[in-house]
Amino acid sequence: MINNNLVKKHIINKIKKSELFDYPFADKFVENIFPIETYNKLLKNLPDKSFYVPITETGLVNKHYSPERFVIDLEPKNLEVLQNEKKSFFKNLIQILISPELFSITSSQFRLTINNSIKNFTEKQKQNFGTENFEFTARIMLVKDFTKYSLDTHTDSVQKFITFLFYLPSNNSLSKIGTTLYDKSQKNLTYDKIAYSKEETKKLFVPVKTCPFIPNSLLIFPRSNITFHGVEEINTMQEERDLLFLNYYFNKKN
Repeated sequence: MINNNLVKKHIINKIKKSELFDYPFADKFVENIFPIETYNKLLKNLPDKSFYVPITETGLVNKHYSPERFVIDLEPKNLEVLQNEKKSFFKNLIQILISPELFSITSSQFRLTINNSIKNFTEKQKQNFGTENFEFTARIMLVKDFTKYSLDTHTDSVQKFITFLFYLPSNNSLSKIGTTLYDKSQKNLTYDKIAYSKEETKKLFVPVKTCPFIPNSLLIFPRSNITFHGVEEINTMQEERDLLFLNYYFNKKN
């Protein structure tokens, strides 16, 4: 059993003390995000690959998405099929990760960027989400990327508010295969799509940095129209990449 309060305090403290980068967009990369005992338990409790399903079969992505990504949506019905120890561990972890305190502290770290994004909402976004008193939905998924996985440059859906990418490797062997952040290379063009092909990426973007895929680390950023990111290098090491996603989405107004 993990001590929820101690783990939550550890995560919040790490996020607060980590550097806030502003180029190519606002982000934080946090190392040792969990206490080491908790991280080791997390690795130990990762479900067998037989519990994962192709993300292309979930309705979360379009048909062009890589079939090499498999996921477990950690909603209650999927937790119930896990062994008792794993089920108990992830129920506790979810309580920590979606706690109001963690959401509030993290959002405050990106206040300027978030306020600017909301200020520049399109009319459709204003109609869908409003302009104040927002409500959010959280989704947590375990992710397993197989050996041919890569991800084209994209900004994510306009419904997404903030993204947490927890990297869960057991060692540094795949450190180069992290998330790459891009800047626009041609300032005179209108970048009006949320996803670009590899060929378009080479012509239109400059890779600024790749967050290393190292144990017990976290990449956080609020979604905006310039949060271009992807996985640049295909995994040729014949190893799986394990991640945990925590995404917050704007609730659509009824």
